[in-house]
Amino acid sequence: QDPKVPSPRPPTSFPSSLFCKEEAKAWTKKNNTQNPLPPGRVSGIGQGKRPTNSPYSQDSARAALTSPPQSILQHKRSKSMTPTERMRRIDTLLSHVWMVRAFLKHCDEAVDDEELQEVHRDLYDYMLALGQSWKDQDAAAYLKQAHKKFRKLHGATERFREIQPEVSSHTNFQMAAQSLAAAVEEIGGLLADAKEQKS
Repeated sequence: QDPKVPSPRPPTSFPSSLFCKEEAKAWTKKNNTQNPLPPGRVSGIGQGKRPTNSPYSQDSARAALTSPPQSILQHKRSKSMTPTERMRRIDTLLSHVWMVRAFLKHCDEAVDDEELQEVHRDLYDYMLALGQSWKDQDAAAYLKQAHKKFRKLHGATERFREIQPEVSSHTNFQMAAQSLAAAVEEIGGLLADAKEQKS
């Protein structure tokens, strides 16, 4: 260990709500001490003060590099899904699409922006088209309609990603574009796997 970097010393007391017992035990075992330091805190920081180090540390970065990409894991799981499971997963992903649609519909920027209005209308139309088959819990009809209308959903997503920097550079819009793209990408993968599984 670098002698210039002091070993972390746990505070004498800390709020129990900061971390769970399992995390405390893990920290204690790793640092060979009987008084664990909560994640996100460092020596010298008083109780109740904002931590200076992030919980998203080098360990998180290493895990991201050594773990299989999430898209690969999702693809493997998708291959073994039943039609009903696939329908329910798509419906869960559409909750993200719905929230982005609601955000775009009610934001001030949409008042005079016809392209943005068209995006949130297309997102709504896609979900509306699946409403009856979801209500009937008819997985076959749901997946058929979801695949049939997917081009419209994908087109609206790409259009929003294209115009988003011009509409606003606010983090809310950046995250909306990212959330929408991630959800639609997985929906596309689920539908592609369903088609492949059927053939």
